[in-house]
Amino acid sequence: MKQSSEHTLTDPAINPYESPQGIELSVETAEDQMIPALRGPSMGLLLLAGMQSLNVLTIPIWLYQFFAGANVMEPALITLMSLPSIFICFAALRMRQMRSLRLCRVAAIMACIPFVTPTIVVGIPFGIWATVVLFRSSTAAAFERQSQE
Repeated sequence: MKQSSEHTLTDPAINPYESPQGIELSVETAEDQMIPALRGPSMGLLLLAGMQSLNVLTIPIWLYQFFAGANVMEPALITLMSLPSIFICFAALRMRQMRSLRLCRVAAIMACIPFVTPTIVVGIPFGIWATVVLFRSSTAAAFERQSQE
């Protein structure tokens, strides 16, 4: 009788006690898949907030000019312009943690408004990107599952 070319239990090449090689088991949850989708927009919003917060560094210059007799409104305006950047930065950090979906959506929409963010070139594209990602039903479901844990 002719033997088949398959390995048998007595074949020395097969060890039944050896762990399987080349098999990788990976269980990805929806949150694991969502984090890369949120990573880009959240980094963009953090970049936007960082660029806006550079305006805060100019407050001492404006205060010096104020005491030298310049316009009063400039330091107040710069301070008011930095408040949305603090909010957007906080929301972008919450987005990376997949917490507070409503807060993240508000910040993404705020980033699209040119009067709120003076850095229009960065604010509008990243704000639209974040808005599109945050309004997906799969993103909302992932945020919901994360909040229940």
